[in-house]
Amino acid sequence: MKYTLVNKSFWSKTSRDSIKYLVVIAFLALIISCKNKDNSVVTPELTYAADSLIKVVIPDFESIVNKSVTPFGKLDQFTRDVTQRYTPDSELFKNSSTIRFLYDSEARIIGFIGSNAPSSNAWVYEYKNNLPYRIFRATGEYGTPGIKGYMMNEFVYKSSKTPDFILEYYVKLSGDAWLSSRIQMFHDKEGRLIETRDVNKFAVRERYTYTDGNVTMMEAVDPKTNQVSLLGSYKYDNKQNPIKGMFWYSSSNLDLSANNIIEIMENPHYLSPRQQFENSYDDQGRLILQSRVQTDGWDLGKFKYKN
Repeated sequence: MKYTLVNKSFWSKTSRDSIKYLVVIAFLALIISCKNKDNSVVTPELTYAADSLIKVVIPDFESIVNKSVTPFGKLDQFTRDVTQRYTPDSELFKNSSTIRFLYDSEARIIGFIGSNAPSSNAWVYEYKNNLPYRIFRATGEYGTPGIKGYMMNEFVYKSSKTPDFILEYYVKLSGDAWLSSRIQMFHDKEGRLIETRDVNKFAVRERYTYTDGNVTMMEAVDPKTNQVSLLGSYKYDNKQNPIKGMFWYSSSNLDLSANNIIEIMENPHYLSPRQQFENSYDDQGRLILQSRVQTDGWDLGKFKYKN
């Protein structure tokens, strides 16, 4: 997408293009964070990066990955094969990626990791009061080996079970963390995310319109001019979306919608603004294959469950 609550580097450039449709999970859009020295949550409206030094405990990535066992019937892996043409006369870009989902002993989703990747490359989730609390991922410097620190986002709850803010921090290896951004979240009375706003008004706002539990329209709002532009409008099947809630409010209709996308009716960012998907299901009605074929390339998503 555009600004996002998500980091798109995991899937490289292709995630920007296809995250809005195919179950090419925008598993990127995760959010992580930390606590104050007095155990109170940083006040988002009053805190600035320059004075937001806090101390956090970095998760044991290796232990979390090694102990993860996918519960019976749960989504275990997602593979995405992409062939994409970015301009009418450009060459086709090809890429294939697989991620494995991580679970704790209570069968809760606690992150994901790329296939054959070291445990330090995982995205790790933490809960507090059985609610999404933090997400951690390692970060480095381009062209430089080794981990230089972590990005961490934290969900801030005021009175309900839906988060009001997401605070993003940069965390040094020592555990010292600096606040870098604050995203405000708005939900409807049914607890569905309907808008995100950058408190500092730097990033584009995003708005979501729902029909029968699915995001049927996504819009971007310029934070300074309030000009609205369409990101996409969508249709869905009537089968359960296997990745709903798997990426903790990723900025994508895929993670927020109850069902699986079957058609993009309008999207100004693609060579073929109208795109259709073919979905295949197993004998339990679970999505196992989703394909998109258009003039600008094709997308193929494969879902593997623990049976």
